[in-house]
Amino acid sequence: MPQTEQLIERCLTDLGTHLAHSTVPTPYGRDAVINDLLQMLAANLERYPLLLGRPGVGKTLTMYAIAERVRRGAAPEPLQGLRIWETSPARLSLLVGEDGDSEPLGQLWESINRTPGLLLLRNLDEIAKHT
Repeated sequence: MPQTEQLIERCLTDLGTHLAHSTVPTPYGRDAVINDLLQMLAANLERYPLLLGRPGVGKTLTMYAIAERVRRGAAPEPLQGLRIWETSPARLSLLVGEDGDSEPLGQLWESINRTPGLLLLRNLDEIAKHT
């Protein structure tokens, strides 16, 4: 397995694969938000939405619903086959060596940028805790 694939497996979760083998609750009352986000993503893949809110309001579940629609082929045409990965600052920090070497992190970003996909970064508050 190439080194980049090992980095991806170590630090990212492919939501399409994950959701194919698990059950995710339906985000009731979020259809309009999900449809708006799908249309936004389909219209311009150079700009990404940022979902902010208190814990438990449905940000992650909304993204899981989007990933599930993409996986099932129920998303707009430009999003068909799109990979959606999930990670957290804590998982990404595994790529930074004790000496501060961040080359593996750079390799991961380069790999992600070569593949059409979205990155769901959860728990951004972890960054503030470690600074």
